[in-house]
Amino acid sequence: MMTPSYVASAIDGRIRLRHPHLKSREGREEVRAFLKKQKKIRDVVPGSGSLLVYLDPDTKLSTFCNTLEKEFPEWGAGKDDGKLVLSKFDFFGGLSARKVELRFLMGIFALAALLGFTGSDRAHVGISILAAVFTLRHVWTRRTAL
Repeated sequence: MMTPSYVASAIDGRIRLRHPHLKSREGREEVRAFLKKQKKIRDVVPGSGSLLVYLDPDTKLSTFCNTLEKEFPEWGAGKDDGKLVLSKFDFFGGLSARKVELRFLMGIFALAALLGFTGSDRAHVGISILAAVFTLRHVWTRRTAL
């Protein structure tokens, strides 16, 4: 099963949900109340515009998503011909935007270090400035999570 766009992350026993419906307190409480009534849900922790759902490790993601989409049909609106549409970063192997950004930053830092060791001062300084700019952008974008 492809991961629906409202599933930010999923590992055995834990799913993080992000959806515009969860941005309001009322929306989070509505979904939380529904999920708490389900059998295989252990706990539902509200976050800022998201829900962290702890469930039994044997619960399948597809079963969970189908149950959620039956109660909230607008969540399944990203479907096309029975296939779930992935996020816009599907061409990165299903990685989230944050993971792509962090890997890009690590690549820039590695390149800056490599250029520093090879003695190419101008290239090293240029890449280091680029790394600083992208790091500042990353920190500014993620500042609310700090």
